[in-house]
Amino acid sequence: MATSPIGHTHIKYDYQILPIGAEVLNRNIQELHKRVKQELRDDGIKEENNDIHVYVDMKYLLQINAVRFEIPLKEEYTEEDAENLAHWFDTAYSDMYGEGSGYPEAGRCIVSYMVKGEGVVYNFEPREVEFEDQDSSHAMKEQRDAFFKGDGFIPTNVYEFDKLNPWNKLRGPAVIEAEETTIVVPPGFSASLDGLKNVEIEQD
Repeated sequence: MATSPIGHTHIKYDYQILPIGAEVLNRNIQELHKRVKQELRDDGIKEENNDIHVYVDMKYLLQINAVRFEIPLKEEYTEEDAENLAHWFDTAYSDMYGEGSGYPEAGRCIVSYMVKGEGVVYNFEPREVEFEDQDSSHAMKEQRDAFFKGDGFIPTNVYEFDKLNPWNKLRGPAVIEAEETTIVVPPGFSASLDGLKNVEIEQD
């Protein structure tokens, strides 16, 4: 069963002018990495299902806007990694603004660090709610005129999807309003919710 990934992102601002040492990279990134890993673990995601990326925001001195680029994820960064920051940034800057657009003579600085992690809980199984009641009147928010082809403007019940319960049933003409969509039930049709709140529309 496919499910949407769960994500966590943490950012830390620590303005530093290059060159820096490996201890600066490790101090900033390891803290963020640890927090993201723990939050994914708390969500029930196995470590082998984690997808974690590290980004650094840098700019040339006296510039306003920074450029974000990805660096390798490591448990511990070396002095060579710290030295490579300048090259990684120059490359990212050229990729964004064109060859020769950089100005390394002005100096470079780090603005912030970001660690972004995602994971999927593959053993998620939705559970149906047992049948209770088909009455949907508690979820009706108002009645207003709505236009239907062949009927013109007619009084139409409007329901809040969030207040509907599994197994509720309602007859058209009706409109079900949800945060992300609107469901129209024409005259002569009925809408039924199953135990997972899926909406099925059938002709009467």
